[in-house]
Order: sequence, then structure tokens, then C-alpha cells
Amino acid sequence: GVAVGPAVGELLAEPGHAAPTCSARATLGDAAELLLASGRTAAVVADEGGPLGLLTEGDVMRALVDGWPRDTSVRRWLLSQEPQRPGRPQHLLVRPSAPLTEAAARLLQGRGCHHLVVQEGEEWLGVLSALDLARALGRLGSALEASRTGADEAAVAVVMKRVVPRCRPEHLLLQVLHVLLSSGQHCALVF
Repeated sequence: GVAVGPAVGELLAEPGHAAPTCSARATLGDAAELLLASGRTAAVVADEGGPLGLLTEGDVMRALVDGWPRDTSVRRWLLSQEPQRPGRPQHLLVRPSAPLTEAAARLLQGRGCHHLVVQEGEEWLGVLSALDLARALGRLGSALEASRTGADEAAVAVVMKRVVPRCRPEHLLLQVLHVLLSSGQHCALVF
């Protein structure tokens, strides 16, 4: 079909979309503070030779749950995850010229990732989160654009998560983090 709406690169150029950069020598604690301070959900981990990888809030949560000390270097943690995190998987890379709908389709492939690395050639230009995409697609300017993307015909019931983790207010935060990690979700209903 015909691409509707902005391309990934246009969204990345908007204010507030720059992913923070974290040194590979930084600690997991430093990285968590960087993510909190930036308001972003992922940081590009930089090494002397360029990007080493991507560290997400889910990664920091997983490290905490798995008992990694706060003062562990980001490099050490990332390298320990290599069997689970193969280097630069193609399904997580997107070109800046790609339509937002293509980027959204990549995230919906069901591989448990909520971030895409925007790459031109070998250069990482930035990071696009699922929330960035949702906000951008929600801003599509006219009913015609929404119609072309199919957004006007998708009922919430069709796209919502039917099963989400549940917890009680008395549960410990670490218990809830375990539930979130094991379910692959980023939210839980508190009842």
C-alpha cells in the first residue's frame, strides 16, 4: 500500500526523541538513573568502537530481579546476555525512511521487543519505542490518513491485551517484577 504519515526519521528528528547514550563502563545503577532522568525507556550503550548494544528499562529490571549488583558495569551485564541477545538482530533494525506503519509491524512480530534501532548503513541514528510509535500514529492528522492506515476500523477490543498479570497491593515490588518479567508484560492490574 501507499505509505501514510511520517517516516521513522521524521519522528526521530522531533524534540524529545533522542535516545540517551550510556557508556559501557557505566554501572547498572548509573544507567537506571540515566533512563529515569531522560524520561526514555532505552539507552544506546556506547563503546570505543561505536554502539555496543541497547539497554532498556526491562533489561535493568531483569538485572535487578536476577540479583546483579547495582555497581555492575553495563558492558559486563550486556556481554553476559549475549546468548539471549544476539548482536543486531535484523528484526529490530529499521531504516529512517521506513513508514511508521512498517516500524509498528516489526514490533508486532511478537518477539518480545518494544524498541527498534534506527540505522542507516552501519550508523545507529537513534531508538524508537513502541510508545513513540503509538503516539505518532495517534497524531495522524486527518480521518483520511487514519482510514488509510486502518486505524479507524480497529476497535480497542481487537488490539488490547486480554490477559495481563495481576497483583495485590500487599505484594512486594520484587514479586511483581518477577511476574512482569515472566509474563513479558510491562504492566499489571492491582486489585
